[in-house]
Amino acid sequence: MKKTFNVDKIRLKPISQAERIAIADLTAGLMVLQSDGVAGIYIYNGTVWVYSGGASQANKISTFNTQNQSYTLSLADLGKIVEVDAIAATNVTIPLDATVAFPIGTTINLAQFNIGQVTILAASGVTILSSGSRYKLTEQYSLCSLIKKGTNQWYLSGDLSL
Repeated sequence: MKKTFNVDKIRLKPISQAERIAIADLTAGLMVLQSDGVAGIYIYNGTVWVYSGGASQANKISTFNTQNQSYTLSLADLGKIVEVDAIAATNVTIPLDATVAFPIGTTINLAQFNIGQVTILAASGVTILSSGSRYKLTEQYSLCSLIKKGTNQWYLSGDLSL
């Protein structure tokens, strides 16, 4: 039997990331408010938890997540600039949605701070849509942006080479 409620407000009790992950009786549509880690509202879609947002991203000043070796993107990179500061070639990998469910429309900027060339890789099952199949930052101080188009699909554009 389907129940319908007319409400003006919903108050969710904040829970920790560990509490969210430990929920045993998962059903599609379950909504929680996570208070730590990447805080915000998460909705279970029947398969994975989907981050639905937190504090407004409008007028937000980006912060840097500096890496000095190969790195796989995480939800903590939402709205950040992932800066790679390495002298040897490194990879930045876009994970599969089943591993990290970035919201559609997510933008992550990448910067190559040092001389180690950065290659953007797709985990198995992920598609990178890039003009001319360019997946490498061109040189030191090059920048690019990743924009999530759909499930396991990302646009890549910027100062890129073959």
